[in-house]
Amino acid sequence: MVSPTGDMARRVRRRVIAASDDTVLLGAKVPGLTEVGGHELRGQLFNVFRIRGGRIVEVADYALRDQALEAAGAKAPAWH
Repeated sequence: MVSPTGDMARRVRRRVIAASDDTVLLGAKVPGLTEVGGHELRGQLFNVFRIRGGRIVEVADYALRDQALEAAGAKAPAWH
């Protein structure tokens, strides 16, 4: 996982895209982030957090929003 530092951390925009009692989907736009481990990111990264007992028990990273939505069991809004 990449942790932005310094100036990059100040430019990261985060947004909760979907949430339920046990899952949170977070999207982050990170200027200058183009790839991690050979996977193209196009300046954005999506994380799906699984929560049990008020604690994060799993985090999965996705390069594509649709993949993250599917993993989170959510659907894109009709207006998107």
